[in-house]
Amino acid sequence: MAYYRFTHPNQLYITTEPARDSITQFAPFVMKEGNFEAVNIIYVDEVPVFYYNAQQLQQYAFAITPGVHSIRLRTPGYEIWIKEMFFREGVKTTFSVGADITNRQVHVVKRKPVLDDSEAARLNRYMIKVMDNFEGAKAFVHDDSVKLWLNPPPLLGSRGHDRLVGPLKSSLLYFQSPAVNQAFSKRPVTHTHFCRDLSSKNHIKTCMLLILH
Repeated sequence: MAYYRFTHPNQLYITTEPARDSITQFAPFVMKEGNFEAVNIIYVDEVPVFYYNAQQLQQYAFAITPGVHSIRLRTPGYEIWIKEMFFREGVKTTFSVGADITNRQVHVVKRKPVLDDSEAARLNRYMIKVMDNFEGAKAFVHDDSVKLWLNPPPLLGSRGHDRLVGPLKSSLLYFQSPAVNQAFSKRPVTHTHFCRDLSSKNHIKTCMLLILH
């Protein structure tokens, strides 16, 4: 019964449970006629916290500060905006929302599968590209709030490929591997190549074509 209510929400269905390590967090899902709609981008207070095409290790539960926040979800066919949602401290909030433009609890609009220019530009500000020259060693990029594992298995042994990494909110970031510990400044869709003694950063096109599948 609970699963049916989750997959067929009457506009918005919310469940809560004690969070692991007492970290306040949430996991959002979008449903359409009982089927899961892929959530491609998640925004908290208009800042992206998840992009499905990012190539670091990703987990589908997102830390959030306790209190009231706005949540925006982008799927291939819809954008869902929850203007205000309360998150209780130390609790994991899992919710499903119906992708229906008649939904009165949230704001739902139809969207095209390809991001428009303003959507792409907004997301680009939080994404970088990093060349994998890690020689099989574990490598991370982090700021003060999040640490991203760039090459989890089965990618641990791959080399020479660019990795799309993010979203990252801070402008000052840190790269960490057994050979390199280095701070660097984030620039929109920057290609960054880390070496033992230098960071060579060159702009690439500032508006990637981001296609949602």
